[in-house]
Amino acid sequence: MITLKGESSVNFKTASFEVYTNDPNNFLVMDQGFETAVFPPPFWEIKYNTVADGGLNGANLIDPPTSDTWFGNHTTNPDFGAGYVHSYENSAVIMYWAENFHWLISPEMELDFDDYFLKFWLWFDSDPYASKFHVLVDDGTKGWTSILDYDGVTPDNRYDSIVELSLSAYFNQTIRIAFVFEGTYGENIALDDITITSITDIENISIPTATTLAQNYPNPFNPSTMINFSVEKRSSINLSIFNQSGQLVNTLLEGEKEPGNYSVNFKAIGLSAGIYYYTLTTGDDTISKKMILIK
Repeated sequence: MITLKGESSVNFKTASFEVYTNDPNNFLVMDQGFETAVFPPPFWEIKYNTVADGGLNGANLIDPPTSDTWFGNHTTNPDFGAGYVHSYENSAVIMYWAENFHWLISPEMELDFDDYFLKFWLWFDSDPYASKFHVLVDDGTKGWTSILDYDGVTPDNRYDSIVELSLSAYFNQTIRIAFVFEGTYGENIALDDITITSITDIENISIPTATTLAQNYPNPFNPSTMINFSVEKRSSINLSIFNQSGQLVNTLLEGEKEPGNYSVNFKAIGLSAGIYYYTLTTGDDTISKKMILIK
């Protein structure tokens, strides 16, 4: 949080704003449900182009020239709303009349393991007038490469099943992922609950030499954040969340843990914006860190 203050001899005014950073090298997991105060979420981009510009080649991407593009949908929105949300209260939606190609692009992330998977929930109608939907990956060298293409013959998926795509071909590379709506005056499309995770047993990669608690990432966050910690020897542990008054908000983990590295995804659903503290307690150590929930 940064606060600026302007002052004269008789008056002053302050303004505060938040600064976000994204480090692809520290990427561990993505959990994007679009439950953010702004759309697109921090570090995501909305872009646009036409067939003449290059279409799915990703050439000449610009900001959308109109408001008819990807937008943040809430359960209370009239006409579509809750029907286009898979979980919680929000999703990403684009209406059928959006023309040409509309790109929803993720932040950069470095995939340090060879077993990362992209998973997401999709609302897609495959009737003869279906809009086309694509998922593309940019590794910074070969340009945008399609890994999924849906059209009118693709089976319906109105959040009935999760879409799962392997990212193993991008091991040890820094990538971006684009979800692209190709307008055909067909049907609306909605996205929700996008995750990118590795099934590698991170706990067994190395034995830590100390019990540590890392800074949560992202921070500030809304609504979810990753908490990583290490345990140097078999211990009874407790990982809990407290508010500024010291009251217990949530117990994330409790019980015996073997030596290893652990990750917990904390979803602050139902909590108000503000400062919270997460505390790791073992038989020998108690470590606390501050995190900021925004709305």
